[in-house]
Amino acid sequence: MNPAPTHLLFDLGGVIVELAGRPIEEAWLTGQHSAAEIWALWLTSDAPRAFEAGRTTPDAFARQIVDELGLEVSPAVFLAHFLKLPVGPFPGALGMLHALKARYRTGIFSNSNALHWPRKMGEMALEDAVHDHFASHLMGHVKPDRAGFDHVLETWKVAPARILFLDDNALNVEAASDIGFQAVRVEGLDAAKRALNAHGVVI
Repeated sequence: MNPAPTHLLFDLGGVIVELAGRPIEEAWLTGQHSAAEIWALWLTSDAPRAFEAGRTTPDAFARQIVDELGLEVSPAVFLAHFLKLPVGPFPGALGMLHALKARYRTGIFSNSNALHWPRKMGEMALEDAVHDHFASHLMGHVKPDRAGFDHVLETWKVAPARILFLDDNALNVEAASDIGFQAVRVEGLDAAKRALNAHGVVI
């Protein structure tokens, strides 16, 4: 039986922040692909990994992802689409995070980048919604790589089993579970609340 979580770790896109679709449109790919396959392509491709680890520029990233995956779209069109992906926090998300912050150690662990992160911290008012921010492009580590989760553990200095991690991507949840985190795949704020309740977290 898992211990009660003392630390809560949230992905942003698809959990706290609504997204306007996926980074890669199915129509840009050759052949048929499921939503899970498209997300797997994104998470394992070199271009987004380099960009979200802070190692390349937006323009170079757009050119590389189009070339790497053979996308049937121009780099400029891809980048315009990518810029608009984060819509904003789901209704009630900020209130929930602030309420949890008063009772638990809370953090955001997001594969993000220099284009989206300023919007999330400023326009979306997420900067003071949690105690700690683990942004991939600032850490230099992306999910689902072990190094990013190790960075969280080094910062929080807590047993992995005391951390409840919520993410909408199965690869990230599996990686966290392998390390010993209590990890749950959720899509949207309502699912996140159900997972918190199931683990005895008081909202």
